[in-house]
Amino acid sequence: MKKWIIRIIIVVVATTLLPAQSMEAEYRVSFGILGEIGNAKAHLERNGERYRIEIEGVSTGFAKSLSRNRKEKQVSEGHISKGVLVPDRYSIVRSYANKVIKKTYTIDHHNKKVQRIVKKMEDGKLVWQEKKQLDFYAQNDLLSLYFNMAALIPEKEKGAYYKFKALGAEKQKGDVEVIVADKDTRSLYENE
Repeated sequence: MKKWIIRIIIVVVATTLLPAQSMEAEYRVSFGILGEIGNAKAHLERNGERYRIEIEGVSTGFAKSLSRNRKEKQVSEGHISKGVLVPDRYSIVRSYANKVIKKTYTIDHHNKKVQRIVKKMEDGKLVWQEKKQLDFYAQNDLLSLYFNMAALIPEKEKGAYYKFKALGAEKQKGDVEVIVADKDTRSLYENE
């Protein structure tokens, strides 16, 4: 099976985002001579011991026509335990042209099991559905992992390699590799 490596370079992690009640961010993605190819909106909300992260991305410009108007929305919902986001439910909705694929994960942390339901729709009609238990357990999904990085990586000044499990990364059996750049190498990434 093809293995994908996700590299997250931690440049500055001065504080964790958890104390904030709500956070909004917008991103624009551009690629060389193609210019802007997409944009995304992110929202993190904390209400007591519950949290919700929502990220929505859309293709723009030339990429929009090539991808047949591809859109993606990811939502992570759960509770906060010892300052760490713990997802109870995670969903990914991808759409392009007249097709929609929705994946919903329900996490049972007590029994260390994850159930995934996948639904494929065309023209608003259900054409295929699958319900299965994943063959691996993960304490994080891709969104909660990103926001938990400050708590999961104790030393940010040293170069290091970490491997985590995360829902949403099934093609690599849930494995997400994180490489933290050391102080000397970090300046190269900052300049990029």
